[in-house]
Amino acid sequence: MKTKQQLGMNYSTAMSRLKKLILFDLIQKVGKDVCFQCGRIIEDSKDMSVEHKIPWKNNDPKLFWDLDNIEFSHFLCNSKAGGLHRKNLGR
Repeated sequence: MKTKQQLGMNYSTAMSRLKKLILFDLIQKVGKDVCFQCGRIIEDSKDMSVEHKIPWKNNDPKLFWDLDNIEFSHFLCNSKAGGLHRKNLGR
């Protein structure tokens, strides 16, 4: 049986989803499942996004890779913020 037929999606898509599920499980276990933007619990991996506390675009590209600059947010909270008010607040 072909992998795509068996998984119902491309292998790379399946691996990406699996990695997100693993990451979400780990952030729940260590208590990092609190949204950086709104402060509420992220309850589903589908709602979770990785966020840079200090925007790296048009800034220092090292911030992209800096794990101390990473938090987690609800996807919608991260999308609405768009990096604008965090920069203005000096976060």
